Amino acid sequence: MKLFIVALDEPIYYYPFFKTLFESYAEKISGFAILTYTPKWQKDGLIFKRILRAGILGLLVYGLKNLFKRIGITAGLALGLLDKKRYSVIGLAESFNIATEIINDVNHPDFVNRIKAEKIDVLIFQGYQKLGPAILEAPAWGCLNRHSGPLPKYRGSFAIFWGMY
Repeated sequence: MKLFIVALDEPIYYYPFFKTLFESYAEKISGFAILTYTPKWQKDGLIFKRILRAGILGLLVYGLKNLFKRIGITAGLALGLLDKKRYSVIGLAESFNIATEIINDVNHPDFVNRIKAEKIDVLIFQGYQKLGPAILEAPAWGCLNRHSGPLPKYRGSFAIFWGMY
C-alpha cells in the first residue's frame, strides 16, 4: 500500500497525529505535501466574525493562547532556536526520510496527474480546500479526509475550539 499525505504545517494540533502515523507507517508513505492554500474565510476577514461569535471569553482563553504559541514557534523556527523536527510537521516527515514538498492547490492538474502516475493507493488529506472529483478519483483506493473534530457537529476550521466551547 502506498500512502501520500497532504496537510497544513500546523505545529500544535497536527504534530502528535502525524508523529504516530509516521512511526507506524513511514515505509508506506511515498510523500508528504504541505498545503499553503489560504482559505476564503481568511482572505475575506470572516475569521473576525467567527471570533466575535465565540465571545470575548472564547477569544481570550483559546485565541490569544494559541496565537502567542504559534508566534513563538514560528519565530523560534525562523531564528533556529527550535528543532524543526519537533515543531514542524514537514520537519517531522523529513526526519523519517519521507519526501516532502509544498503545494498551493491539491486539485491542480499537475498534482492530480502525479498522484495517478505514482500509483498512490490512499491520499490522506487535512486542510481547508474542498477536494474536487479529479483528486478524489486519482488514488487507487480513494481519499481519507482527516478532520479535527467529529462531523458534522464540529465542522469548519475551529473544530477544536467548538469542542471546548
